[in-house]
Amino acid sequence: MFRSVSSGQPDGERELRDQWVSDAANVPRGLAIFQPGAASATVDCPKEGEEIVCECLQVPLETVRACIARGLATQEELACETGVTTVCGGCTPRVSALLGVGSGFRVRLAEVRGISPGVRSFRFEPLDPARELRPALPGQHIVVSGTIRGRLVSRPYTLTSPAGEQEFHEISVKREPDGLFSMWLFSDRRPATMPSTSPSRGATSTWIWSSAAR
Repeated sequence: MFRSVSSGQPDGERELRDQWVSDAANVPRGLAIFQPGAASATVDCPKEGEEIVCECLQVPLETVRACIARGLATQEELACETGVTTVCGGCTPRVSALLGVGSGFRVRLAEVRGISPGVRSFRFEPLDPARELRPALPGQHIVVSGTIRGRLVSRPYTLTSPAGEQEFHEISVKREPDGLFSMWLFSDRRPATMPSTSPSRGATSTWIWSSAAR
């Protein structure tokens, strides 16, 4: 069963991920988990110490590499086979890099504003001034990527910029002491030019839980 959470919302991301991991761990090896509106995904429990590509479904890096070696050549094919990119979308840049294709576009950090203690708003503008952003619908999100300690790290964030805005993307982020990406965004080590953000994405509908799932 699924709990009530808006698709693409960072709020409750950890709870959603933990629920998926719990569900995946209870599914016999080789069976499929189904997500509403997404392709079925064959679940293979990762081995201890394996590098994970998709945190939501705990898909190991070697599983994705093996699929590519077998001839799967698109993000859609990998999504159908393993479920990567179908939950929060945070692994999309990594999957695209493994496939050797581009994902997102480079941006500059145009403005940082304090909202409340521990919460800041970050505004990103395309480096290419001729690039017009895709108008976003309320509740959609973007995936923001950055290189942290030599590794590409990506996180989905709900847009707080006005719906339909085409000149910039804005997100609001709460600093989490154990949050790798939020601490990096808040730090002075974060560069003014970010590797990339994705186009706006995600459904705006809500998954409904039954009370029995609480």
